[in-house]
Amino acid sequence: MATSGTTTTAGSFYLQDAQVNQGLVAMPYLPTTTTTSVGGILANQPRIDFTGGGCGSLLLEPSRTNLVPYSEYLASIPWNNNTLTFSWDTSLLNLEGYYGAQKVIGIGTSVYNNMASGVNIGDKLCYSIWAKSSSNANFKFGGLYGGENATFDVSTGSLVAQGAELDSYEVIEYSNGWRRYIIVINYSGAGGNNAYGHIEWNDASQPIYLYGLQLEQNATYATSLIPTYGTSVTRAQDVCGDAGNSSTFNDSEGVLFLDVENVNATSAISISDDSSSNFIQIYLDNTSLNPIRYRASSGGTSQFDTSFAYSLDVSQPFKIALRYSTNNFSIWINGVKANEVLSGSTPVGLSTIEFYNIFGAGTKFDGKLKQILTFNTALSDADLATLTTI
Repeated sequence: MATSGTTTTAGSFYLQDAQVNQGLVAMPYLPTTTTTSVGGILANQPRIDFTGGGCGSLLLEPSRTNLVPYSEYLASIPWNNNTLTFSWDTSLLNLEGYYGAQKVIGIGTSVYNNMASGVNIGDKLCYSIWAKSSSNANFKFGGLYGGENATFDVSTGSLVAQGAELDSYEVIEYSNGWRRYIIVINYSGAGGNNAYGHIEWNDASQPIYLYGLQLEQNATYATSLIPTYGTSVTRAQDVCGDAGNSSTFNDSEGVLFLDVENVNATSAISISDDSSSNFIQIYLDNTSLNPIRYRASSGGTSQFDTSFAYSLDVSQPFKIALRYSTNNFSIWINGVKANEVLSGSTPVGLSTIEFYNIFGAGTKFDGKLKQILTFNTALSDADLATLTTI
């Protein structure tokens, strides 16, 4: 149909590859016939974290909520005291590999919004955002009140100033000039029970580009971005299922090896017969002074359950191996034999790797698992020292 002034003339046009997707940019075309089609990362697909380089690591994260209602299109947030200009720039390549990011320009020293209620004094709030700019000005973000935020030099990514409530911070380098700025603050209660978000930008001539604003409550570290489009969104916990079968493992001897980092909660990985009767297990505790525990059971009888004093920051990369054979069990950490138990029988009927504590599925592995290996022979001390050396 075509119109000109008040005259209407008949006509026609052709449509092809029509598509509607949630988000701020058009996704690659997905053909459909009689039902909808879904792209991107789907349920039951592993997420691989390549930020450390190399082959990447399996990313297993806990359930978290992004309290920010608009994680990418920040212009939709009803900012208070706003003197900044927000616009969506489709010429800039964002972190997802598509064109589009929030462009912010102007002078703004107190731009804030109440993101959620239900915050208590002492809660840890984790703020994170990706930012890039050609300016050498400072960018400040975090909570509304003076002690609950931090200021960074966007030209270098370095910390310029920090509030008294800052617990920790991290700046992660990405491609094409993007950095992710992460701060964890101890909530002081100045805003009652409200969690505020706050940004400042003070360069009227150069814009700053922002992407993926996230606010997580009761969090000591940032998880990967949870996109939001008008309301807070909760992501379910990542759970890795069982692996292997009875022909994969050797009951009489072997090694379980892990290359991990950023263990965020009590976590366990076991080789078992899919029960609590026969297993060997490495148990990692991110809160204990004795973060390593290992144990074994054979025929339903506990052979040992050992924890020991060992200085290890489980938030940092480390390699650990559990060697098992009759009357010879040992744990190796970063190239060193850390502990051994010289009595006990080996499990029988080993058939699967469990990514949770076999005494309760609530203790699931939570961290970055770069590599997991099993060996069907009890490696020598020299081999284990080489295997676990960072």
